[in-house]
Amino acid sequence: MLTCLTCRHRHVKCDGLSPVCTPCNKSNRECAPPGKRIKFCDGMNPSIQQAGSPNYGERSVTFAPHQQWVFVPSDLSFIDETNEVVSQYEGYSVDGSPSGQADATLISASRSSEECEQQLQNVPSYMSRPTPWSFRSPVQDQAISVDSPNSARIQPSSRNWLLSQESRLHNPEHAYLLHHFSTTLCAWLDVCDIERCFGSDAVTLALTSPLLLNSCLAVAARHLSRVAKYDPELADTYHETAVQLLLTMLNDNDIDRHIGIILPSTVILRLFEQLSSNVPVNDLQRHLLGGSVFINSRTEYALCGGLTQAAFWAFVLQDVQFSLAYQIPLRIHTQLFGVCFQQLWQTEESCTDQMIIYRAIWILVETLQYCFGNGSGDYDENSLQENIARWEILASQRLQPFYHGRNNPDAFPTLFYARSGHAIAVQHVCMAKILLLDHRASRLRMGIGSKTRLRDLKNSISQYADVLFGSALSSEDAMPKLFACHAVCTMASWVSNSSMQQQILGLLQTTERHHGWPWRYIVDRLAEDWEVEVPPPSEPP
Repeated sequence: MLTCLTCRHRHVKCDGLSPVCTPCNKSNRECAPPGKRIKFCDGMNPSIQQAGSPNYGERSVTFAPHQQWVFVPSDLSFIDETNEVVSQYEGYSVDGSPSGQADATLISASRSSEECEQQLQNVPSYMSRPTPWSFRSPVQDQAISVDSPNSARIQPSSRNWLLSQESRLHNPEHAYLLHHFSTTLCAWLDVCDIERCFGSDAVTLALTSPLLLNSCLAVAARHLSRVAKYDPELADTYHETAVQLLLTMLNDNDIDRHIGIILPSTVILRLFEQLSSNVPVNDLQRHLLGGSVFINSRTEYALCGGLTQAAFWAFVLQDVQFSLAYQIPLRIHTQLFGVCFQQLWQTEESCTDQMIIYRAIWILVETLQYCFGNGSGDYDENSLQENIARWEILASQRLQPFYHGRNNPDAFPTLFYARSGHAIAVQHVCMAKILLLDHRASRLRMGIGSKTRLRDLKNSISQYADVLFGSALSSEDAMPKLFACHAVCTMASWVSNSSMQQQILGLLQTTERHHGWPWRYIVDRLAEDWEVEVPPPSEPP
């Protein structure tokens, strides 16, 4: 399928419809058709041209005696126009110069075959390992192996492009921070994205987008300042630069042109905010509020594909975290997106792992609005229960843990999943069930049988809490742990077992020490509410 150039520039998923694709039609944009692709036709294959075809599985590569050869000079010069081609898509060259001023790089390959062979013979034996030019395609191998009467034997260039002096990032500190963001923090943002767009697309775009680059540098520096001895003032400097670049971009009349950069940058800057808030009063929610303006403006961001879609769902997770921590409604307009999603859930596409994960997250989103929405009539408990039941039918075979065990009745069970996204989805649905049970318990009336009903509700909540916290304690990844830490802020009153309380406090301390999330304030408040002592922090391994 050929995608249009407009969708490629916006980094959205294109359905390839002609003359106007669906994303361009919805956003009233000009749909620029892709250029024609040139395909190689093997019309000079000797096995086709010669009389008598070879047997099945054989291939004749012997040219006829009357084969005519194209004259090829022995000295060749190759012109590298990569920067010029890139500038046609990005609007500027890789080195930062305007697209029209990108000078082509001349690479000389006029060395004679005798010089190359003489230098190759002088290479020590311990260096006779594959070189960059040894990884050739089959077409290149065949072309080099056939000697033309009018051409000299082609020799590999001595230039090693892997160790080229033209680095895409010239600042070693920037390179180190971007590498840390790519290897550590991208997994947090990609936890519900099977394609892992933040780990691939965001890092690549950061090399050409100052806003996205400074956002990545800011959150990476902040994270390192919390888990290692890194200067926290550098994080503030990168953050201030990113905010100035963001404000400049927002002043553009055509903001939609930059939405593929603005949305992921806002999500990354919100993560910076979360890591910087040692106490709740310090969380100013600037990027959470700003991001909600863009998220609520277009429903197609949720399912447009690529980095924009990944940024939408990463923002939803951040909104859910804040709602659980402070028991307040979400910033996102759930009713607006709910209509779109209900239509999608009826199609076959909703049966994929990706859509099942999205559906689990949205179940908790609607449940939070029902429980914390100040009497909003958009949802009712029966419809939410039906959505959970339909989700469980889809996920019962695909998202269940491959191991579930429990050795101590006073400890949370062990649950292992195939991927962290599966654990996150199960945790969201369990939390939705806990919220509905808690909401039902708050409406219990005094009288005969009320104590029994309350005990049954508590037992049900304990079962779902076992899965929620057991999945977090069994995971090596950060996001299942972080979700459980946010969830306990809402359901702490339902955890009465002292041993499990100590496990949760230890989880909060471990998450702060290993992942840099500020939980000290929450640990102190929970210990005070549970009337237990704060356990001493365990020594790092």
